[in-house]
Amino acid sequence: MNFEEKRLNGIPISHLAESLSQDPTWLKSKYFLNFKEKQIAKEKLYGTQSNTDLQSTTEVLAQIVKGYEAYGNVDAWVRPFITDKSVTYIPVSSTGSAVDITTGSGVFTNQPMTVGYRAVTNSTEIGSNVVWTRGYAEDASFDAFAMQNEDAGIAIKRKVLADVLTLIQACSTGSGVGSATVTGFQNWSGSAPLFSQILGAISKVDQSGYGPATHMLLNTDQYWLIFDNEKMTSTLYAGNDIKQGTISTTLGVDFVKVDSLSGSTANQKDYAIALNKDKAVALVTRRGLTVEPYERPETNSYGFVASMKIKPVILITGSICRCFTGA
Repeated sequence: MNFEEKRLNGIPISHLAESLSQDPTWLKSKYFLNFKEKQIAKEKLYGTQSNTDLQSTTEVLAQIVKGYEAYGNVDAWVRPFITDKSVTYIPVSSTGSAVDITTGSGVFTNQPMTVGYRAVTNSTEIGSNVVWTRGYAEDASFDAFAMQNEDAGIAIKRKVLADVLTLIQACSTGSGVGSATVTGFQNWSGSAPLFSQILGAISKVDQSGYGPATHMLLNTDQYWLIFDNEKMTSTLYAGNDIKQGTISTTLGVDFVKVDSLSGSTANQKDYAIALNKDKAVALVTRRGLTVEPYERPETNSYGFVASMKIKPVILITGSICRCFTGA
């Protein structure tokens, strides 16, 4: 039986398709690329391939990394280390003193020395998953998948940030060297902190001999309240985009908004942490973000698992100053 071939504006479809397939302008056009993507997805969805093939692992990883990097730049205020070993040794040194040896009578009483090493056993694995059902895959667009993947990256970064802050907040709050109680900042949800209180927190690290402070972490409330202080705003560099959550100042200190800053008791809620990023915390990455397909046909579950091996460690507590409402 002969069938008459379909035509478009009088041109046989097969001829039109052949002509377009040889046209480089058409093949690079946005319309064709979008059409091609949808057709490939449709064939994979209703064909014999796995549901996890809806997106390549490389594409998913790129979307997860995008979410991870978009949420807070922890690396800006910690000392990052990358290793492939299960145990990492991080040297921590202090600065000694010099004496006059012109006459030969000088005695070295405090030589530069290495305080020691921080041994980090990095078996900590942080992960998040992206899961969908076949029905969801049939109805959702690729934008929905991208949003899920980026959210997984954000979830992992939030966990990394929470682990770092938990470690800092576990430091002693005594009046000894480092992690010292700083008076002031008494208004947890009230007026903006005084400029003198901000400077006091910054200088505390310097006074301990591990300064100057390079960063001050603030909870969301206090981050926005500092802009109510005229002296504080006069230190801002032009071009700061305050809504990004990080501002640079002429004080030589960057102020960073973190949304999970709180204490263990109601009257000791941390709302500011001043630190020297080179001496306070190390963030050791043993394995960066990786993605693996996830399938459980018996429960109609498909997706990906993203994970990484990363662990924070305190280097020198004296380079950290916690600020809270007081005893």
